[in-house]
Amino acid sequence: MSRIETGSKKEQATSLKDRFCRTVDELTNKNLDIIDDIKTKDIKELEKYLNEIETEKMSLSGLAMITEDFINKSSDAHFREEFSIILKRLDNELCKSVSIFPSVHDLNFERNHVTKDFIEEIFGKVTARAKKNETKPTYPHLPLPELGILSVHKAEKLSEFVLENDILDIVPAENDNAWILTDTVISMFSCKGISETKSDISNTLPNTTRIVRKSANEIWLWIGDSIFKKKQTNYEKSFNVPFEKALFCCAVRNGNVYVYNVKDNKFYELSEKYGVQNKFESKDFMIMMRSRKDTHFMHMAYNMTHNVYKVKHVVMKQSKNLNFVISVCKDVVLFTDKNFKVLNTFKKSGAEFKAIATDNYGNVLLADSENGFVYMLSENGVFQQNLLSENESIFNTTDMIVDECGHLWLVGSSRKIQVFSYQ
Repeated sequence: MSRIETGSKKEQATSLKDRFCRTVDELTNKNLDIIDDIKTKDIKELEKYLNEIETEKMSLSGLAMITEDFINKSSDAHFREEFSIILKRLDNELCKSVSIFPSVHDLNFERNHVTKDFIEEIFGKVTARAKKNETKPTYPHLPLPELGILSVHKAEKLSEFVLENDILDIVPAENDNAWILTDTVISMFSCKGISETKSDISNTLPNTTRIVRKSANEIWLWIGDSIFKKKQTNYEKSFNVPFEKALFCCAVRNGNVYVYNVKDNKFYELSEKYGVQNKFESKDFMIMMRSRKDTHFMHMAYNMTHNVYKVKHVVMKQSKNLNFVISVCKDVVLFTDKNFKVLNTFKKSGAEFKAIATDNYGNVLLADSENGFVYMLSENGVFQQNLLSENESIFNTTDMIVDECGHLWLVGSSRKIQVFSYQ
């Protein structure tokens, strides 16, 4: 073979080698790009699937916690009413399929003919196809076990006694004692019905209607539109309310008192030294009153001239979170913030809420005098349980307090007082 032919073959071989290498590099880079692209897509699908699984896990955990909390805090009757709804919701959540396992790709190679195609056939071409198998995990149907719901609080009667005169008002005194106002005297009674202190007011303050509790040891008296403060052995006028026909609502923890002005439908905060401190119109309050369609209004009259309801009596207490619980209607109790914006309502058809009490644990107690029940709610107005019923001979409760020892005092219209322990 001549040198020329050898050189030509060598150049041909070198050229073929270069062409082959370039082709291999080109195909390698192409296939690597394809593999990277497929890998990126599969990773995104897997991450999306894992996120969906985590979301389902959190949803089931939340549902379990909400259901457990509802079961722990609901009364027997309320739980039976809502049982079918809870069961249906759990069935829907537990029996639904999770998202289908995402389609990922298998890698394969295809081969073809000559030159570039031939090299590509030898080297291989990356192809991808989706898996056909799908995983659809489901949760088995698990029947709910029968649950025995026990009340968190169980009331036990400590004492019962009857006074000689009609009871106008009652407020907590020190320890397990209470101040009780009748039409002739104001007395301090122990929870066992023993009279500790007595003050005759029939001659000096004959028109007293309410007790203004400043503290366990200091009480003022509400007469007409004025508040009288005790100095030594007598009561002297402390200050006048700056408008007529004011309705006393309650004394609050900062020492001030709240009254309701029936003329402008506003709540007023008063202090002994400075008089009116704040006044609140509570638009939500009056809108709610006007929106009621039934005729069962308690202590309310309708003024056709001004198109408003005139409140004739207010039952109001300050809760532990410094908000207010108010009753003026037959079957509705309002939960408001300190500015009298309505946050929640509690309605019981056919009820008549004449008395409200609060305790140091944040509980709100409502006395339904019409049906003989005492309900326990949270300070935000969420129902907790029936604390007392007519089975405990609870009839026509007109007033109610919780003393410093946590005893519940109920005042009945027949001058009877019942004291219960429930904590």
